[in-house]
Amino acid sequence: MTKLGLKKPELERVELEKLESERLESEKTELQAFEIEETRFVGEIADIIEADPQGLSLESDFRESADFWSSLVGFSLLTFLEEQCGCVLSIDEFLECKTVGDLYVKARGRR
Repeated sequence: MTKLGLKKPELERVELEKLESERLESEKTELQAFEIEETRFVGEIADIIEADPQGLSLESDFRESADFWSSLVGFSLLTFLEEQCGCVLSIDEFLECKTVGDLYVKARGRR
């Protein structure tokens, strides 16, 4: 028996449950860090593609909305998605995306 009146196996179970709870809370916090609000996401995309954020929406074609489109802009978007949203897309997956909303769906679903 321990000071708490628990037998050793019970104490181990309690400690394991506590560790598991802490691990789940840590994962939840990490996931929340990758959560990005829609308006902020659109604003970040607007900054990267140098477009007016007021004229950009989830329905906007991000390539056509860019002041100037280049592979560097595309790479910047991929970097943003990975570093700020925790979303790693292949080149093919990125090329399939047409709208800001397509990117947003990928970013939210790929954490």
